[in-house]
Amino acid sequence: MSKRVALLVGVTTYGEGIPALTAPAQDVAAMERVLANPDLGGFEVTTLVDPDAQSLRIALFELFQDLAKDDFVLFFFSGHGLIDDRDHLFLATKDTAKKGFVATAVQASYIQGLSQDSHVKHQVMILDCCYSGAFKEGWQAKSVGVELRRELGLDRQGEAGRAVLTSSSATQTSFQQEGADLSLYTQYLVEGIETGIADRDQNGEVSIQELHEYAKGKVQGAKPSQKPEIILDREGYNLVISRAIQQDQDSKLKFRRLVEEYITGTLGVEEYLKTQGKFSRLGQLNLLRQGSRIVGLAEPEAQAVIETIQKPYQTHLQRVVEHKKLYEEAFQDALEDEYPLSEMARQELAVYRQELDLDAEAVADIEARLEGQMPTPPAHGWDDAVPLESEKGVDYTRLRQLLKAGQWQEADQETGTCMEQALGTDDWGEIYHQKLLLSFPCADLKTIDRLWVQASQGRYGFSVQKEIYVNCGAKLDGNYPGDTIWREFGERVGWRVEGSWLSYSSLNFSGTGVPGHLPFVGVGWSWLGRARGWVQSESVGLFSRIETCKV
Repeated sequence: MSKRVALLVGVTTYGEGIPALTAPAQDVAAMERVLANPDLGGFEVTTLVDPDAQSLRIALFELFQDLAKDDFVLFFFSGHGLIDDRDHLFLATKDTAKKGFVATAVQASYIQGLSQDSHVKHQVMILDCCYSGAFKEGWQAKSVGVELRRELGLDRQGEAGRAVLTSSSATQTSFQQEGADLSLYTQYLVEGIETGIADRDQNGEVSIQELHEYAKGKVQGAKPSQKPEIILDREGYNLVISRAIQQDQDSKLKFRRLVEEYITGTLGVEEYLKTQGKFSRLGQLNLLRQGSRIVGLAEPEAQAVIETIQKPYQTHLQRVVEHKKLYEEAFQDALEDEYPLSEMARQELAVYRQELDLDAEAVADIEARLEGQMPTPPAHGWDDAVPLESEKGVDYTRLRQLLKAGQWQEADQETGTCMEQALGTDDWGEIYHQKLLLSFPCADLKTIDRLWVQASQGRYGFSVQKEIYVNCGAKLDGNYPGDTIWREFGERVGWRVEGSWLSYSSLNFSGTGVPGHLPFVGVGWSWLGRARGWVQSESVGLFSRIETCKV
């Protein structure tokens, strides 16, 4: 008879420079409860909590020994995962310190070697680990999925029934849930097995693929930015990790499945849960009626099931509120330190926002409100003696007056008029299609940019936009950089919000826009003329001309 053996490891304490965790030991206990249960996992389980590197290596070595081809081996790890500067993955142990961690952590390639040398064809590895602190401490943030496939040898052909489950596809800022006993991913792995709810096809067994899909869905409901992944070799998805509770014997489970199907199968329900943290009043009443009519479940028991399902959504919303408050305080502090905010300050805020697990859309209203409360920067240091040079005889006096007065929208429109005069045409379709921006008069370009930069104290201007454009990864070759870079540029300069490009009337002409927001004419105008065939690929030629003209 084939054996099912499992090694469950959790590491809570570490050496100097690596923060302690509270969940891993409890993760191990919870996984042991379901995997060792003869009615569920049926595994022979060995547990290790806070091992040193040598003890973990020995335990891993012994895990793969004396097993037959048809046996089933499972390795579970909960703790910190680290990446060295060659992109090699390490599992941290209790004697692993930040400095020199490669000497005191267990490299993933060690596990790879044991796995590849083993005759066991049914292998599962579950890694509920992150690179906690990697961003702040200087360790590299890498994609877990890609690195693990290579690190654990899953690019080889011919393997039968190997699977790796990971709690995240990239660095996450919150490894364990605030106020919860278990790590988020492990919580739903245990729940999927213990309740049998992960048995999607209701065949009485929970496959590794079913378990992962269930846990992934739940994790992303509670924390949308976290993206668990599964890496499979050949028949890995068919591996059965547990038997499932028979639903005809458990009315609560039957009702829970009914509710889960309602969430995933009814248009708008899951999105409502994510934004409100609960079912609509009518939706909840309908579910309670079905619980009584279809499943025969008393209302208090049905209500308890509904509240269990709603809880992770409510926890996520509460966390978002708390983290947005922290971000607002940080943004206000930054504005008090310097205004307008420098590009460096905004990059530092973006890093902090990511640490708080907030996307740009979530804080856009905070930034707009706080910046809108700031006074328009005075045009101090204005030098009227600066020559208004033009190779084409363009008079820039009115543009200077408008900018000096802080009339930003009128100045933007006047900039367009001046550019038309310098190019000898007011047909922007011709300007873009004939790529006239690539030959824009250098003296005129310098004058326009100098006026904008001077009036905004370095906040606005074509040269400011060019630096942001380059920082987004674009090249100054006059060619369209691709949708990804162009959209990032649009978001950085505030022309693209919540996935949509703004209309001209929606731009910020108060003088408090983000760096590079103005002038919109030139590059930005290409979006307003899309119906006429103007495209962004021609408008970016202005940035190349700025470089050529040494603006």
